[in-house]
Amino acid sequence: MHVQIHNLKFPYLSQLAGEVEARIHKVTYDGFLRHVFSQKFDPMPDWSKAFEEKGALPEWVSEEDLAYYVSEFQKHGFTPAINYYRSLDLSWELTAAWANSKVMVPTIFMIGDKDLAFIFPNAKDHIEGMSKHVPHLKKTIILEDAGHFLQAERAESVNDHILQFFKSFQLEI
Repeated sequence: MHVQIHNLKFPYLSQLAGEVEARIHKVTYDGFLRHVFSQKFDPMPDWSKAFEEKGALPEWVSEEDLAYYVSEFQKHGFTPAINYYRSLDLSWELTAAWANSKVMVPTIFMIGDKDLAFIFPNAKDHIEGMSKHVPHLKKTIILEDAGHFLQAERAESVNDHILQFFKSFQLEI
């Protein structure tokens, strides 16, 4: 069994509960999260060597931030986060009634050009065609040299785009 997202199969997510988590635990939460934040994350790394060195954090993550994340993940492990992906097929089934629904509110869409979701096959086509499903899409913003954690990586830019979006609705009295 594989978890399948838009015709892409992710066999590592369908592994028995605990298997992926045990692999992460072997390399330490610190090592794993350093690589995720530094966007060196490979979903199928050579786990025996992938996280050996204590990689540098990007400027937008402090050692204190990392320590907080590590302490939180130590409480429950990565199972809840991984289960989100394990249950994607079920999520699609449960939301099937809304499959052709449209987002009918004004919207902006932001993504980093280094985000794994942006470099998936056909992702750019889906983004370009988004207005079919989001008719009030006001703007698509692709931030250069940004990954998955836009609000942290490019906080000022993200805030500016959101504020500009909000200001577009201000009424002059």
